[in-house]
Amino acid sequence: MLVTMAFTSCASIVTGSKATVLLEGELPDTLTIQTNVTTYADVVLPQQVEVKRKRLKEPIQVLKDSMEVAQVYPGRKTNDYFWGNLAFVDVVGMGIDWATGSIYEPAHDVCVLNRTQSGIMVQYPPKVKKPANFYRHEIGGGMAVDAYENKSRFHEMEDVVERRLGYKSENQTMYMGAASVGLRYYYHMDEHWAVGLQLGRVGYYTHYAKNSADGKEQDANLLLHSPYLMATTKYYWKPTGVVSLYSKGGIGVQRRHLYFRAYKNQADNRFFDEKKWLPAFQFSPIAIEVGRRNFRFFTELGYGTEGFLSFGITYHFKRVR
Repeated sequence: MLVTMAFTSCASIVTGSKATVLLEGELPDTLTIQTNVTTYADVVLPQQVEVKRKRLKEPIQVLKDSMEVAQVYPGRKTNDYFWGNLAFVDVVGMGIDWATGSIYEPAHDVCVLNRTQSGIMVQYPPKVKKPANFYRHEIGGGMAVDAYENKSRFHEMEDVVERRLGYKSENQTMYMGAASVGLRYYYHMDEHWAVGLQLGRVGYYTHYAKNSADGKEQDANLLLHSPYLMATTKYYWKPTGVVSLYSKGGIGVQRRHLYFRAYKNQADNRFFDEKKWLPAFQFSPIAIEVGRRNFRFFTELGYGTEGFLSFGITYHFKRVR
């Protein structure tokens, strides 16, 4: 809940409640332009104006000597950042974006006014697609905390170790749940989509001790190790700049090894040793990359085998322009 509140209303945070529209044309006269935000008096084209996102269907009025000579309709479409709320399962954020109008962006952010024999004609040229500018390959590594595991099975074995073998738990790991470390590779198909593989290992343990018949302390650990391999996909909501926002999902397999190790009483080691193939998964709806050029740091919030909070560094190479 705290995470959702912190990142709520994706479009409102990134783009705000106002948008800009550029009016161009070969009109030498000074004009007055009225929008639902303000009035631009005695301006010459080209002129950039502000409009309210919630009222993009309203016309921009162009006047000459207090007489209206043209109406410009920027139109509206859904803001790409609004879909970030769906990735975050953020109903509150969607409501805020709708209320502020940030759910919308201009369908035509460049409008051209030209003089004809019958008056001023408004044209809406199609958007020019920006040339590609991204790195094709990405390699990196990191670690995560609170990785998902079958903790009920682990705690069940903790109870058995204490009741059957007489050990007492001294301390657990300092984090809540398992931790993981891993490597990753991504192939970027374009500025938004990337597919790849993640290879890692999840670890968790509880430390035990008991006094033997001769009064000496015997140490032991109940351990869980789970190597995993996942096929993953990333979608960049904001692919360029120092800060990039993205979401990630993955699915694969893991080999869980749950076992008991006594360091002095070797006979206790035969007590428990379980190996099992299990599915691996990860869904990280909130993720941020920060950095310039090739090296970038990342932080991901999600749920799954990798963990709740992941962080690390990646290296991007082979630029595509």
